[in-house]
Amino acid sequence: MGQSKFSDLLKIENTDNVKVVEAYSYSNIVNIENITRTWFQLMVNLNESPKVRSFFANESYDAESGSWSVTPTDYTRNFLTSGVVIYEVTEVESGRVRSIVLTDDSLDHEIDEVHTLSSDSNHEVVALVRWVGCGMRIPKTAKLALNPNIVWPILTFSTDIDGRKATVKIENSANQITWEEELDGARSSGRVQVKDKNFQGQASGDFHIPGKVDEESVHLEMPYTCASFDILTRVHLGDDEDNQMVIFTS
Repeated sequence: MGQSKFSDLLKIENTDNVKVVEAYSYSNIVNIENITRTWFQLMVNLNESPKVRSFFANESYDAESGSWSVTPTDYTRNFLTSGVVIYEVTEVESGRVRSIVLTDDSLDHEIDEVHTLSSDSNHEVVALVRWVGCGMRIPKTAKLALNPNIVWPILTFSTDIDGRKATVKIENSANQITWEEELDGARSSGRVQVKDKNFQGQASGDFHIPGKVDEESVHLEMPYTCASFDILTRVHLGDDEDNQMVIFTS
């Protein structure tokens, strides 16, 4: 590939098989802002409502290993992509409460059930949350994972190139995308890096993956930066607390 017209703004290091086409555009600004803002708003919403959070992630503590397990639910992808509507349905006579979740995958009879219950005097139906999604695109076949210990997503998959299996790992980080590919035991790495501060948040990297990607191998690890996992940390560096105390969260 020849020198990019954006070479003064971006640094590109391609690998042998995976190539990236980069671009700067106004639509990049819009998409980055929309995804970033809604992602952080989602994390705030999940922290404020443990019940809503239970629809996004399964959280459990393993006393034997002394660690937390966080796994996605059936609706995690919808929270990140096209959104969810969660209804809380209360049966008036018994007081029993249940939830109905609607997504773009919902069938007609599931939608009709909400309408029917809403007009039934023995039921109270309240929209617990209306979430429009974060604007991401994630195939239904992709395997999702949630990790409270990372900041940016990590995507891994394999692709068949002329009968040879290549594995690819793509990571976002500060002002850059990095990736690794492994083919026949040989590893190589590449990156797209923004070089000009004035063009931060305006770049995109369009990856061209050779061969046939194994859909079952696609694994997307997402950060889970919910404040409920934070522990306030105070470090007293001296007797004068006004000047020598560091306060931050884990």
